[in-house]
Amino acid sequence: MQKFFITGAGGWLGKSLVKNILDGKYGCGLVSPKDITAFCFPGEDIKFLNDLGIKICQGDIRDIEAIKLFLKEAQGGTVIHLCGIIHPKLKTSDFFDINYLGTKHVLQIAKQNAVKKIVLMSSNSPIGCNKSNNDEEAFDEKSAFNPYMKYGQSKFLLEKAAADFILNHQNPKVTVVRAPWFYGPNQPARQTLFFQLIKEGKFPIIGDGNNKRSMAYTDNLCQGIILAALSDKADGQTYWIADKEPYTMNEIISTVGKVMETEFGIECKNRVIKVPSLISDLAYVADKILQNCGLYHQKIHVLSEMNKNIFCSIKKAENELGYKPEYNLQQGMKESIKWCLESGIKI
Repeated sequence: MQKFFITGAGGWLGKSLVKNILDGKYGCGLVSPKDITAFCFPGEDIKFLNDLGIKICQGDIRDIEAIKLFLKEAQGGTVIHLCGIIHPKLKTSDFFDINYLGTKHVLQIAKQNAVKKIVLMSSNSPIGCNKSNNDEEAFDEKSAFNPYMKYGQSKFLLEKAAADFILNHQNPKVTVVRAPWFYGPNQPARQTLFFQLIKEGKFPIIGDGNNKRSMAYTDNLCQGIILAALSDKADGQTYWIADKEPYTMNEIISTVGKVMETEFGIECKNRVIKVPSLISDLAYVADKILQNCGLYHQKIHVLSEMNKNIFCSIKKAENELGYKPEYNLQQGMKESIKWCLESGIKI
């Protein structure tokens, strides 16, 4: 019986991954709840995981003793390392302590405990931003590193640690998955705010809105992660996992509004705030200054990316893993909004 040890299981993506594994999706077969161990931060909401009946180990990814406890029965199992931080409350040092040093702890203890396979979650940020929205400019697995801000640097160090580990150790086998902006049920408050701004006609379009963004519906991303975990072809490899095609910012905003109105009868104001691209460029400068001082401001950082092209090709995952994203943007946003409404979250 396959055993899974999942860090970040209490998060947005982690909950979807646990459910997909228990449902036997994408080649998992029958997996008992007792064969999944979740690693969650103390104080994190774990009711969903408790209700599923899986094992839970609570601790801090920065604490190597907590990782030892988490992986003490992991021999022959598969570790899926999702735990990371995207938006720290204040200090950029959290990026390195959690995203990089936490990953090194997982690699080290997994090796000591004879784990069979490790899948590490990376991001688009180590590769940075595309030069243009030309389809030929899409990132692939051969694209050069060009980390975007401190988050990108921390994920670059994660990927470098993985590469060094693969070079120096025959086992466990390691695969890196790069995820872009993802969306889906169990979303955090910042994603709900995104929906609310679109509904109220207050979401800013920076520049002409034709910049492209790859996105990944959570079940699409879970498919890629599971296929990477189960495939021998994935050993030592890196894969971009996203929806089939990238979307322009204009497409993203119009699709969300259309789904709210046509699928759920939510009245939208059907307008956006047009903002010169210069505003995003200025936010980029402010973001860089703050981060160079060791400080982080979420809204400034997000604004700095709003006029950027960040999109990838999934051809390698399609060809080598048999990855076939099942949801497009309209289908995925429908499920996301449905979850909000069923959970009593006001849009």
